[in-house]
Amino acid sequence: MSFFHKQWRGITCVMFGGVAAGLSGAADSSIDIPDRARTEQIVSACSGVWNSWNPQDSFSNDLPRTALLGNGDVGIVSGGSGMEKTYLISKSDFWSCGNLKGKFSADKRYKTQPLPIGGVTIRPVAESSALAETKSFHEKLDIWKACLETELTGMSGESVSMKAWMAATENVLIVELKSPEAMDLEIDVWCKADQECFPADVGTDENAGAVSRWTFNGAPENPASWRSQAVLAPSVVHAGLPDHWKNKSEATVSRIVRLQPGQSSWLVVAIGGGGQTYGHDGRLKGWDPWVKARELLGLVRNEAGVASLLKSHADWWREYWTVSSIDLSPSDEETALAERYYYGAQYLMGSGIRNGKLAPGLFGVWHTTDTPNWSSDYHLNYNFIASFYGTASSNRCDLLMPAAEAMLAMEREGMERAANQIELQRINREYVNSRSALRKGIADAILYPVGIGPWGTVTDDSYHRELLNVSYSSWPIIQYYNYTLDRDFLARTYGFLKKCARLYEVWLERDEDGRCLLVAGYNEGSWAHNPAVELATVKMLLAFLIKASEELDMDAGKRSFWKDLLTRLPEQPVSEWKGKPVFSLAEREWKKNTWKQLDNPIPWDGNILPLDVILPAGELGYYSPAEQQQVGRNTIDAFGDGAWGQINNFPRIFYDAVQLRYPAEKILKHMAGVLKKQMGNNLAVRDGYHGLEKVGATAAINSMLVLKHKGVIKVFPNWPKDRNAAFSRLRVPGGFLVSAAYDGCRETVVKLEITSLLGGRLTMACPWEYGTVVALDSSGKKLPIIESSEPEWNERTLSLPETRAGETYRFSSFP
Repeated sequence: MSFFHKQWRGITCVMFGGVAAGLSGAADSSIDIPDRARTEQIVSACSGVWNSWNPQDSFSNDLPRTALLGNGDVGIVSGGSGMEKTYLISKSDFWSCGNLKGKFSADKRYKTQPLPIGGVTIRPVAESSALAETKSFHEKLDIWKACLETELTGMSGESVSMKAWMAATENVLIVELKSPEAMDLEIDVWCKADQECFPADVGTDENAGAVSRWTFNGAPENPASWRSQAVLAPSVVHAGLPDHWKNKSEATVSRIVRLQPGQSSWLVVAIGGGGQTYGHDGRLKGWDPWVKARELLGLVRNEAGVASLLKSHADWWREYWTVSSIDLSPSDEETALAERYYYGAQYLMGSGIRNGKLAPGLFGVWHTTDTPNWSSDYHLNYNFIASFYGTASSNRCDLLMPAAEAMLAMEREGMERAANQIELQRINREYVNSRSALRKGIADAILYPVGIGPWGTVTDDSYHRELLNVSYSSWPIIQYYNYTLDRDFLARTYGFLKKCARLYEVWLERDEDGRCLLVAGYNEGSWAHNPAVELATVKMLLAFLIKASEELDMDAGKRSFWKDLLTRLPEQPVSEWKGKPVFSLAEREWKKNTWKQLDNPIPWDGNILPLDVILPAGELGYYSPAEQQQVGRNTIDAFGDGAWGQINNFPRIFYDAVQLRYPAEKILKHMAGVLKKQMGNNLAVRDGYHGLEKVGATAAINSMLVLKHKGVIKVFPNWPKDRNAAFSRLRVPGGFLVSAAYDGCRETVVKLEITSLLGGRLTMACPWEYGTVVALDSSGKKLPIIESSEPEWNERTLSLPETRAGETYRFSSFP
């Protein structure tokens, strides 16, 4: 009988003949489902730390490199130099109207885009301190507390510490100021004032001591146009001097704060306004930004108010972190990087996305220049929705809502476009003119351009020969329902999805046998038969509409039509590449005035588009036929190792690989390779072009731990056999929260709990190869289990035919 040891973090497992001593599900395992204390320990260890700073890292046309704070509406970017500390402030709905023509323009006045507001700058007063340059600098981003801690020490040895919070529940920035010795600090609160078209000013009379910035309206004749105004209103609590702010410049107010040794003073800045503050006619449309800022400031006029708001902030983030959690028990650099990335991404989601607020654009809520790349818009041919890939499986379904609302807000504009033959001709004039069904437009349908913004605006009025901006971007709506089964939401969005499908009902060609042909681009600017991405997302849309119509008991006749249409769509295009079948970009492409086979089924830039059949489409997954999965794995291999690091692939390729049963060790290895190069101290993954979408790879890590496909839940479906892992309350479709622990020493699941939020049937793949499985409800009652097998892979399954909403079920295996 063989004897060997495995050891992690000082824990030794003794195994005989490869079989661990003890029972599966034993309570004394060294790995456990993470509780709140364990989650706090893990998250706190993922803090970002800086011991030097580069002032230029704060200012970027994409995502800044410095520490980021946010509450889903207001974003704070850390900045400064020497002994001068700056907090840059932006707001998700502080958008400039531009001319509403959807064209990228070198003239800032005419671009529809978000803008920064301004900031806060804090520096020692020269007369009271010899501090000029720093002797030491230390900054820590504590993501558990969503707090930025800064320590500055000058050449003379005097020091000042600052702690900053962007309050989670109100639009108030709080900065605690403290020094071991008496010190005078000058505080400037300012709005960006270097662009005449985006004016800034100081308040007067009752608004004195505050500053504001305005956007530009380049289309005042358009009733949909607007101007936005944002206000920064500061106050200092317990400052040793009266709270009096003086006008320092046209857009800056300033005051002196006298710090007493070891005592805290609090700078609070209320952020009011944003949104479509004034209509095209200049009339106020809602809250006066000055009034709103003063109202917010009233919440923190004294220490009790500050303490109350900080408590609400701490409570919010504590709840956020315990909604779900993972514990990868890192025993190597790869799992350590994956865990650090995961919690950094969850932090960015919690800071940059909030239900009830505008959806974040390409660079979230953090804008520090007036020229954000691609107008930091909602780019619909993957970038926008990638930011939301991991939200539902992380049990944060509410974060999908801003994406869904952004899609719905464009509905009227999309219908006008689809009904306009000129818009269809912009996709491909020759093709549209050759189709009588298209020459007059498509009524009751929706067509979206590639770039949109909030409130139904257009930022990039291009189609790139693709229609897929509609089918692809229906994903957030589909995902939200699949994970919540929210029937009211389904009823509210059903009509929208019907209009999305209507576009393809008319656009699709049919041959004499009734088979369908989709003609569109497989990538920007191409023209092809059955392009892979669009074909897959059309199938996703139709399959969901069939389910939705059944749930709502509507459109029985239409449902039959959709079912027939779905069956007549072709299979995903497959080509041969170096002797192996791979998923291709399309069946054929139009090139040099003829239809021909693609010269290369792999795009020149390594973008793994053919595998969008997995994410977002969900047409291929873990329990798909082995032959299809092999084609998928061949496709990854055909792209080569470079595909893992290709800048468009990060949110998708790792999830794709998990679903394709690609070796877990290789998935983690390649993910770590990207993270080592691209993950910064602020825990954001940056490649110089993309932004918030990089958080989407959280979906891959979640799916390595638990997934549901074809109605079957499976825990640790693609996790290295010899590595510990555990998770709490990850969510799968149908409204089930799953918690489990896996012991890599014994190579077995040691704990498994599933909470049914909505009731219904629960079916899972049995995680134990041997033994009798027992299911208990919360009262300890043993429940009957129906055993069967998953038909495609003949995997043993266990079912509870009917679960109770709110009940938690615990599963164990005994010899």
